[in-house]
Amino acid sequence: MFVVARTSANRIGEVKAYLYGGQSIVSEPVNSLYGTFVIVESAHGLAGKMLVDRLGSGMIGAKEFETRAEAEAYIESETAD
Repeated sequence: MFVVARTSANRIGEVKAYLYGGQSIVSEPVNSLYGTFVIVESAHGLAGKMLVDRLGSGMIGAKEFETRAEAEAYIESETAD
């Protein structure tokens, strides 16, 4: 599972602090007018869902996807002019 995290550029480092063991940021930050995005890879199931909730509790947007391609397409759609 992949989680797209969205926050301000100066808070991207905080995303790493929210990760559980075995989760990692697998993309470079993508900046846009609507925030900065990164993709996190996580095991499917509870760990990924817990990360989405955890990021949300820290006021960091998070959306889960089954594949990295879907996550990348979402970022592209959100950053298109």
